[in-house]
Amino acid sequence: MLEVARFLAQHPPFAGLTAGVVEHLAGSTQVEFFQPGDMILEAGGEAAAFVYVVRRGSVDVSDAGRVVDRLEEGDVFGFVSLFSGEPPSHDVTAHEETICYLLDPVGAQEAFAAPAGLSFLSTVGESHAGQRAVGLDVVGDLPLAELLELEAGSSAGDAARAMTAAGVTAAVVVGPEGRGIVTDRDIRARIVASGVDASVAVESIASFPLVGVGHDEPVDVALEQMLSMGVHHLGVERGGAIVGILSDLDLLRRERRDAFLLRSEIDRASSVADVGRAGLRIPQVVAPLVRTGVDARHIGVVVAALTDALVAKLLVLAQADLGQTEAPFAWLALGSCGRREQALSTDQDHAVVFTDGADEQHFVRLGQFVADGLALAGIPRCSSRVMAAEEGWHGSETWWRIRLADWMKVAEPKATFLTGVAFDARRVVGSLDVTDLFAVAAWDARRSPRFLRRLARLVVDMEIPVGFLGGLVTHDDGERDVLDVKHGGIHPITEMARLFALEAGSRSLTTPGRLSDAAGSGIIDDDRAASLTEAYELLSDMRLVHQVDQVTSGIAPDNLIDPKGLSQFQRRSLRDAFRVIRQVQREFAERTRPRVGGH
Repeated sequence: MLEVARFLAQHPPFAGLTAGVVEHLAGSTQVEFFQPGDMILEAGGEAAAFVYVVRRGSVDVSDAGRVVDRLEEGDVFGFVSLFSGEPPSHDVTAHEETICYLLDPVGAQEAFAAPAGLSFLSTVGESHAGQRAVGLDVVGDLPLAELLELEAGSSAGDAARAMTAAGVTAAVVVGPEGRGIVTDRDIRARIVASGVDASVAVESIASFPLVGVGHDEPVDVALEQMLSMGVHHLGVERGGAIVGILSDLDLLRRERRDAFLLRSEIDRASSVADVGRAGLRIPQVVAPLVRTGVDARHIGVVVAALTDALVAKLLVLAQADLGQTEAPFAWLALGSCGRREQALSTDQDHAVVFTDGADEQHFVRLGQFVADGLALAGIPRCSSRVMAAEEGWHGSETWWRIRLADWMKVAEPKATFLTGVAFDARRVVGSLDVTDLFAVAAWDARRSPRFLRRLARLVVDMEIPVGFLGGLVTHDDGERDVLDVKHGGIHPITEMARLFALEAGSRSLTTPGRLSDAAGSGIIDDDRAASLTEAYELLSDMRLVHQVDQVTSGIAPDNLIDPKGLSQFQRRSLRDAFRVIRQVQREFAERTRPRVGGH
């Protein structure tokens, strides 16, 4: 009993209890031995009868066969199921030969009712040991309305009557242009409100083409498409055929509805102040998505879609204020926004390209207007001045072509870095097609060994927070010892992926997509690409959860994580991620070493 009491007193929440309470709890504690693979708790099975404490060995916490956490000496599990009486939400199996203390339910409840126990529950709660709900249902699992198809030539009145009879709010229109969609909103806005005769052909008020989503795609992919394209309905595809219509109202979960509502609020904004207020709500809208388990890749697309909407509305307001221009242009998102990989701590990175002969100063003013509006919306100006109003980030097509070529010739880290940022460019607004402009630049980069070596050198010079023996290396931020997961991990991987993509001729903008293309082209092997992708996703998810916790607490989000606040499994995963990055970084060093002195 004394050994059990001594052990419990060393680990939370028992470390915060009085000696008498711990000794009483230890007196009724059982000891059980588990072999590797033994099922301790089964998801959906009987509720836990004890609170378990790992005394020696380790156990795996799994969700549908995927290990989401590994609990080691001193870690506690089973208390959520025990106290709620509900079945366990995850399988818990012995990873190796393991000894667990099984705490008596009555004694455990008394211990967890003490201040130290309540504090532990409030901190850990349902998300204990990193167990986050997956939350990625597939589209085909949602209840879809009956599919109604209308032939081109039907009248709008006939369409309205057919939709009413079928009890649906949208119908597929099959016409010469392919499949389109007509909604009750179209009928109200384009027929009733406009006073148009209902005998007009339905295809005249329909939208073409109908945007589709696969039935086996995660629901959050549908969310991304709707937000990015500003649509409210998608055709659900199975085997090349449309089998149903998915509406934004079908995404009933409140956290998803809030994203749509915010997008609509931005679209309706009539002033810069309105845009600013809407933009400040992005973290509050995104936070519930993160808490339900939506991963960083999906969150990045949602944040980018909402940011794009802010930019689009600000450009409309800017041209109403400054005057319209007839000159075609392309407003570009750069950096993480260009890649659609933003988190909650982000700044502005944008540029503008316009046709030769256009009024440059008009676009400088547009850039200033948008930068001011985004700052008001909570997206600060770029400290490196990578913004459309700044010198070097606005110009004609010809100017940009020369600029990109010059950057690639300059043997300076800043020039190389800026060129890399430009290769993340994505057109947000504007009719000017700049695809060829950046495709030619990427082709030139691929054929320039000196430029590629300089990009590699940037990666080699980055500091990865892992020591010589593989331990985590923290720094003091004035209050605690922290790790910068962006600059120490996420950023190096994005730089590696961009370089690999240039060498592979990949047109993908996302980091996982670039790594996949590089592996497919033989630039890196499949295992290396998979390891870097897993490291990138782990660090991105970890950063996002950290930032949501900060936003919820009223703290400005940052990229600084205190490893002491992580579980042992999370710390081990973090070390593994940094080790992968360090290993690839060393491979870059070996590749550049013979020619480091060259340009």
